[in-house]
Parts: sequence; C-alpha cells; structure tokens
Amino acid sequence: MTLPLYNSRDHQTAVMLTAWAAKRALLNEAERLRLLASVTDPELLLVMFPDSTPQEKFSLASNPDTPDAVLSDLARNIGVVTMGEHEDGNPLYIAVRQPHPQRATLKLLILLNPNTSDEVVADLTGEAVDLLHPRSIALSRFFANGSVTQQVFAANYDLTPAVVLQTLAEEGTPQVRVAVAMNRATPAETLLSLHADHEPCLLGITAASVVTSRADDIRAVFPHATADTTLTDLLKEVTEDAFAPDTLAAEIRDRYFATIDED
Repeated sequence: MTLPLYNSRDHQTAVMLTAWAAKRALLNEAERLRLLASVTDPELLLVMFPDSTPQEKFSLASNPDTPDAVLSDLARNIGVVTMGEHEDGNPLYIAVRQPHPQRATLKLLILLNPNTSDEVVADLTGEAVDLLHPRSIALSRFFANGSVTQQVFAANYDLTPAVVLQTLAEEGTPQVRVAVAMNRATPAETLLSLHADHEPCLLGITAASVVTSRADDIRAVFPHATADTTLTDLLKEVTEDAFAPDTLAAEIRDRYFATIDED
C-alpha cells in the first residue's frame, strides 16, 4: 500500500523527513524506540515509519496513536498472506515482503492496538468482524483459543481490551490468571472476580492491584481496611497459604507500592 504522506514532492513531508533524519542520527536505539512508542502526532508517525528497523516496528505497533495506515502496512511484515487455493485444496501462500524476524509478537501488538482496522483484525484472527460480530468478540475468541504464550502476552499487555482480559481471567491457566491480576489495565470487576475465586496465588496480587489503582474497591476486598492499612498488613492476611510469601511480597512491593512506606 502507499502511505498518504510518504511523498517526497510534498513540501511538508519533505521537511518532516529531513527533521526526523537529523533527529534520528542523534539518538541511540533505546532513545529511538522510546520516541517511536510515545509520539502522538499521526502525521509524524507516518513519516517515521518507512525504513524503520524491526525493533522500531515493535515500538510503532505498540503506540496507541499509530494510524491505521501504518498498522495495516506493518501487518504485511508478518510475512505471508493467503491467496486462494491450489487445485488440491491446500491454501496457497505468497510472501508479501521480507517477514519480520519476530512476526508472531508483531502480530499480537497489531491485533491489540486500538487503531488497527476491523479488516486487519479479521484477517489476522480469521474471525468475522462486522456489525453483528464486534472486534472485541473476535479478539476474545482468538486469545481464548491461542497458545499459553499468546495468552500471557495479552494478559500482561496494557492495551489489551477489558473484554479480552475478562475472557482470560475466566478461561486462562493459573499462569495466565496471575498475569491478568497483575495487569494495571485489568478492570476492577475482573480483579474482584479473580479475588473471589480464593486461589492462594491470586489473593495477594489482586488485593495489591485493587489497593493501588482503585482505592474505593479495596473495601469490597477488605471491608475493614483503613487509610492506615499497610502492605504488610494485607500480605499477612492474604499470603499465609500463598506460594513464597516473601518473594510475592517483594514482587508486589516493587511493582505497585514504590511510594508506600513499609512498617
């Protein structure tokens, strides 16, 4: 496909390309990746996309402001598209370009980007996406039927839609459910439903997640909790039967309680 602004005859594009080239030369790879993941101007992202490296494509795919034109083109980097069938009925594939070396991860990033078009989601999931079949259902089915690796990725990712996180919380393995519980994007209702299952490995994590991100909801988990309740108090209550309480406490403290004083 042709990207709308990637046209050397367009003065604005030429200026932006020159500025990006100059800026890029001054940045190391880590700085470029952070920049590509955080730019919010769609027109600038269109200019930054061509000739991006594989790692830079990850940053672009993970940026929620990356426009659909870029995401659709990135989807072609997954490597193959179906082009009908052979006479024997087997699918015929052709390579559309040099495939991305980590195309499986790139596919997940594109699927979970909110700007990805319904058409691309349908192509990548193999599910119908239309008025009667919203993309959230297609994504839920894709990840529910996916590998544990795909499920853990979605469970950890902060752009994963709430309906997918709920599906993973209901149908995932213990490893997947723990990842959902530790995701700061997980809705309070999903956290509370996980907590209500009383799985030892989930109790401390769901409690910590609720405490840090939704103060009002902590009362639903610990009705007696007050403003003076500390992490230590909560962990003593919920991790008596949990795996490796000391390790769990450190994990929760490092991830969620960096600004809370311990006893």
